[in-house]
Amino acid sequence: MNNKNSGRAMSESFVLSNVAPQVGSGFNRDYWARFERFVNDTVVPACGDVYVVTGPLYLESADTNVRVGTSLLPFEERSKSAADAGAITIVSTSTSTSTVKVPTHFYKVILGQLKERKSDGSDIVVGAFVLPNAQINPKTPLSSFQVPLAQLELAAGIDFFPKLNAPSGRGSSNKA
Repeated sequence: MNNKNSGRAMSESFVLSNVAPQVGSGFNRDYWARFERFVNDTVVPACGDVYVVTGPLYLESADTNVRVGTSLLPFEERSKSAADAGAITIVSTSTSTSTVKVPTHFYKVILGQLKERKSDGSDIVVGAFVLPNAQINPKTPLSSFQVPLAQLELAAGIDFFPKLNAPSGRGSSNKA
């Protein structure tokens, strides 16, 4: 996450397994960079330990639109979801002339152990976010990209924190 603290940390981030095509202006150098600063400036100081998992998503669609939020279900199940009506719609970044598969979205899952317990006695916060690999209006609130952890796990095919036993269950409303 904070690979700019040292030359060694920076060079360790330059590996092929850490490479994915991203939209530059309006995403990587703008909204995504601000998101990473938010984690460093807000989440990290409030927590003793913070774990961040970031990766690409390749969400398929029958048309040129890819839906975010409640529509992270597999495509066949998306059309059945009544909640789909409120999903954010963006244009896919894939092209037919490219031989490189370009991610349609990127996710970030944040797990933190708070330095001070909340009023309900819990000390764990979890946030799951899915952002389109596209220009994002800087006025769009980050909360509009927050998704239930369970849906992201289904879409990504990853159980991010298998030993996490959140009292309110997977995909709880705990926010990072």
